[in-house]
Amino acid sequence: GLQLFENPKTGVVHWRRRDGVNLDHEVHITKRSVFKWCGKLTSHYPVCGWLRPACSYLKRLACLENSWDSEVSSKLVLCCAEVAHRLEKEDPVTGVWEVDPKSDPQWRLWCDASDVAIGVVLECN
Repeated sequence: GLQLFENPKTGVVHWRRRDGVNLDHEVHITKRSVFKWCGKLTSHYPVCGWLRPACSYLKRLACLENSWDSEVSSKLVLCCAEVAHRLEKEDPVTGVWEVDPKSDPQWRLWCDASDVAIGVVLECN
């Protein structure tokens, strides 16, 4: 899920991937585990930057494999390791949370509050 946090110096609210999400891939990589891993990394996130096309490429490479449950080629293993390595350095699942209170009055934003918010619903009048 997403985590919202406020920068105490600027007051700007940012969102990012919730802490505690395991971004590692499995030891024995199969076509099925590549699809599962890519889905865990990119699904439900509005912005993924370089990660979404990288995961699409990994899944395309995985489709060249024969079976869903046999280990994949060493080329695909290296590609997954490269994505994982880059992900450790820079997770692109982040952004600025901007809701202009003077925006179109036809829209209303509802948030489920925890630290700042977990869930969001947009209502159109």
